[in-house]
Amino acid sequence: MNNAFIVWATGSIPLFASRTFLPAFMTAFMLKYPKFVPFIEAPEASTPDIWLTKPIVILVLFLLSIAEIWADKNPDIQQVMSEAEKYLKPVVYAIVQFGFADPQTAEVLGGIHWAGFGLNQIFALVCTVGVFFLTVFRQSTVEFLTELDADGDLGLKKLISYIEDSWVLFGFIFLLMAGVIQLVVFGAILTWLYFVKKRGEKKRENQKVSCSNCHMKIHPIAPHCKNCGTAQSDAKKIGFVGQNTLKSVQNQKNHALDLLVYRRCPHCAEKLKAHQKQQTCSSCGTTIFESEQQKEFVRFLDKRFTILVILSIGLGFIPIAGIVISLILANILLLSPYRKYTPRTQVFFSKIWSKIILILVIALGSIGGFVLAPIYISVRYILSRRAFLK
Repeated sequence: MNNAFIVWATGSIPLFASRTFLPAFMTAFMLKYPKFVPFIEAPEASTPDIWLTKPIVILVLFLLSIAEIWADKNPDIQQVMSEAEKYLKPVVYAIVQFGFADPQTAEVLGGIHWAGFGLNQIFALVCTVGVFFLTVFRQSTVEFLTELDADGDLGLKKLISYIEDSWVLFGFIFLLMAGVIQLVVFGAILTWLYFVKKRGEKKRENQKVSCSNCHMKIHPIAPHCKNCGTAQSDAKKIGFVGQNTLKSVQNQKNHALDLLVYRRCPHCAEKLKAHQKQQTCSSCGTTIFESEQQKEFVRFLDKRFTILVILSIGLGFIPIAGIVISLILANILLLSPYRKYTPRTQVFFSKIWSKIILILVIALGSIGGFVLAPIYISVRYILSRRAFLK
C-alpha cells in the first residue's frame, strides 16, 4: 500500500459523504485525463486501463452527477433519497476505491503535488465504513440545521446544498493540492459541526417545560401533554417559521390549526412524519384531519388567502421586490401547509404547473405587479388546495 493511496482514500471520505456521484465522476476523470487536472504531473505512460476510466463509465457518472445536483435542490426528492443515501454512498465509494486501488493508478497518484506523506483493498473497505458513519452524521446534522425549513420554503436546504456542491468541487482540488492539509481542515469542520449540533440539541431540550400533571418534558407550544393528555394552561404560540415563542396562546382552536400548518400534532405538538392527511401521531395517538378538522383547516387557510391576495395587490406597486415578497409569503403561509400533507407525486405535478405559470408571469412582466402577483398566488393556491382535498 503506497502513502499516496492512503491520503487519497482518507481525504475522499468527506467528499463521498457529501455527494454520491460527483466525486466518483471527478475521480474517474482525473485518472483518465490527468493532464487536464491541476496539480498533477501527467505520466508519459498511457492512462490506467481499468473499468473506472472507460469513456462510457465517465459519461454515465457525469450524467448521474448532474441529476444528483438537480435532485438535491428539491426537498421532496431529498426526503426520498435520504433513506437510501447512507447505503448508496458507501457502496459507490467502495466501488470507486476498489477500482482506484489498482496498481496501474500508482503513477497518476505519484504525480500529485501533495504537501505531505511522501492490503489497498482492506484499507478501502475500512474507509467505506467511515463513509457510512460520516453520511449518517451528515444527515443528522443537516436535518438539525434545516428543521425550521423542513420543506424548503425558506430556501435553507438549497443554500446548504449549494455549499456542499462547492465543498465537493473545491475539496477535490484541495485534496490534489495539499492532501494532509485537506484532512486537517475537514477534521476541524467536522469537530465544529459536532459542537454546533450538540449545542443546538441542548438548547432545544432546555426549552422544553414540565407537564403540569405528570411533569414529563414537553414542547412549550404543546396544548396537551403527550404522556398523560393533560391540557396545558400556559401553552406558547408557534412562531412564523415554526419556532418556539414566549407569547401565550389566546385561541386554542387557532393554535391547533397553526400547529397543523407546520406539520405538528394539534394535540401534543410533536412532529408528524407522513406526507398525507390521514395519519396518527406516533407520540400521543391523535388522529389527524378527521372530517371536521379538515374543513376547519381549509377555512383557516382560505382566510389567509383572502388577506394575502389583498396585501399582494398593494405590494405589487413596488417594482420587482413587491412581487418577490408576495411570492415568498404565499409559499410559506399558503402553499406549504397544503404541500406538507399532499402525496409527493401530486406535489411534483403541481410544481410543474407552477413553473409554467411562473414563466408566463415573467413573460408578462410588462403588466403591473399589482395584477400579476394576485393572479399567480390565486392560481397556485387553487392548485395546492385541490391537490390537498383530492
